[in-house]
Amino acid sequence: MKDYAIFFASSSAIRAACPYPEHLRDMGPMAAPYDTMHLVLLEVVLHMWKLFSGLKLVSTKNDEDDIMPRATVAMIGRELRGARRKVPMAKARSLRSIDVHIKSFKAADWLHFILCSGKVLLAGRIPDSYFKIFLLLSRACRLLFRPRGATKAKIQKIDKDIKYFVANYCAKIYRGAAERLPLCLSTIASLLDIVPLLWACSPAWVV
Repeated sequence: MKDYAIFFASSSAIRAACPYPEHLRDMGPMAAPYDTMHLVLLEVVLHMWKLFSGLKLVSTKNDEDDIMPRATVAMIGRELRGARRKVPMAKARSLRSIDVHIKSFKAADWLHFILCSGKVLLAGRIPDSYFKIFLLLSRACRLLFRPRGATKAKIQKIDKDIKYFVANYCAKIYRGAAERLPLCLSTIASLLDIVPLLWACSPAWVV
């Protein structure tokens, strides 16, 4: 590895700033109660894309206003793939057609999607109410996955954005309806545990 791993090996500066979880570092990653990276990126972000792209249908009705038309999903895939020519090769792997290669997308690809490409690709293509829910998650991730960790004020902002995201998800996507129970996921509720774990175990590269 050429640098410090955000979610595993912390830098000496972060170790000096957060000395208390040293025993957790000695025990290794299995000591942490949550794998924040995979919880957020491979569960929640992937789930949101499946909702918007129509890969996760909760009913046979065609009145789901959060689902994009198939042609729009294909266009997003072409736009994402076309951007490969404009970025360094090291970053280009995340710029594959999301429509074609979704099954092989890894956490790094979803990190790029939630922080960079997703906001541009979804703007104007899903209703504003759903787009704002996506932006709440994006804003929380932008602070949560910072390599240098987060200050107390930043962690409080993460907490606020995550709570707003979960509340809006339940109100506007799950809606508390029996027929939409497949959308009442434990992984969405688990997001509420992230900030308490940050207070207990230090930044996201630990948990």
